[in-house]
Amino acid sequence: MSKTKITPPKSANRLLRWFLRAELREEVEGDLGERFQEVVREKSLIRAELDYWYQVLNYIRPFAITKSVFPLDLGMQKSHLKVGWRNLFRHKWNSIINIGGLSVGMAIFLVICQYVLFELDYDRFHPDYQRIHRVIVEESRNGIASGTGPYTTYKLAERAKEVIPEIEQYARFYPSEYSAVVTNPDTERHFNEEGHTLAFADSTFFKMFNFPLTRGDSATALNGIQNILISEKMARKYFGTQDPMGRTLEIKGGSSYGSCTVTGVFKDLPINSHIQFEFLRPIDNLWQYGNGGSVKRYGGWAREWFGTYLLLKESADISLVQNKLDQLIKENKAKWNDPENVIEKTRLQPIDDIHLKSASYS
Repeated sequence: MSKTKITPPKSANRLLRWFLRAELREEVEGDLGERFQEVVREKSLIRAELDYWYQVLNYIRPFAITKSVFPLDLGMQKSHLKVGWRNLFRHKWNSIINIGGLSVGMAIFLVICQYVLFELDYDRFHPDYQRIHRVIVEESRNGIASGTGPYTTYKLAERAKEVIPEIEQYARFYPSEYSAVVTNPDTERHFNEEGHTLAFADSTFFKMFNFPLTRGDSATALNGIQNILISEKMARKYFGTQDPMGRTLEIKGGSSYGSCTVTGVFKDLPINSHIQFEFLRPIDNLWQYGNGGSVKRYGGWAREWFGTYLLLKESADISLVQNKLDQLIKENKAKWNDPENVIEKTRLQPIDDIHLKSASYS
């Protein structure tokens, strides 16, 4: 049975054919049609329809409008202009209200379209976003739901990659909720940075997510426990116009203490990303020093503090991966000393669903 072909909105096409110059119609319709199908494949039907309308309205420009929309009968046009001009002045206030209302309405419509497109584009700038999922843990006690959150134990991701073949890559992310005092010892310039400004991640983080580095090597920048990466904004804040690479920052707080070396500078993160941070340190730093060793408790299976992201293979069955994750948690439950009446189930959440369908890490 053949699938019904998804086509652009008919009303938008009728409008396009009405005002567009005949010599442009075939090319423009073809280009917009290809763009529509591409957006449907990569995003969603509603996103494609909104984008199609936006592109059609964007063609309402002098170079593209057909002459038949505005006939070249100069006498008739002159007469229409005179009548219209007289009516404008005869009903001055009505004209002002109507024209003003139309202008405001169109402006609001365009702003709303831009806002909707922005919201729907959240976290879709990562090349493999369709295969990236965040692990959600749903807990129940005595059969009654008791909590849901985007946090897992330290060891779950590592073990899952070892035993679940459907997982191509993983990356853990821990945004510290604590504030920190960050100091440049060369200038004694220091600032109090708010919670969630300093984060920790695996060395695979930049392989999975499209956060480009302007300085340093993304493949090795997080390899050393004392390494730190900073945003362009923080580079200007702490080092001004000087090269920050290889320089030292001292941190007190934010789950991190001591001196660290700048090994990379990343572009300021886009607003439409649910992941936000200004400083990034290796997650192994938490394993070695974090929280008085509590991360290591029960071999890393005790504290559910870490956001876990999985890049699944294209052929992966999501429900099967979830079942395997549930089994992993169950097998290691004894290490946690959790009561038997507590059951934890996992759910894989597509990364582009996070912004609109759940809370962020804050």
